[in-house]
Amino acid sequence: MCSICKKTLSGFGIPHTEVDCPVRKSQYCNICARYGHLTKMCSGKELRVEDNDAAIKQFLTDQHIKCKKNHKRALYNYADANQMRIVYLQ
Repeated sequence: MCSICKKTLSGFGIPHTEVDCPVRKSQYCNICARYGHLTKMCSGKELRVEDNDAAIKQFLTDQHIKCKKNHKRALYNYADANQMRIVYLQ
């Protein structure tokens, strides 16, 4: 049993390490929107951008990313490659 389960599930009888821990894998992070850790342990980043095509196009231009159409798709690809979560501003 791993150290995480010793604290939370004292009667859990399946031997495993922290890497394979079912409790750790079930923890959800609101910053990066992924499972495997808590929000306070997240090293992820947020990408804040206004929710309109002109602002997204300007952000992509500032990042030296060329895109003629489908700017949101390019933004999603950029955020995914940099392990960032997109937060749209109103």
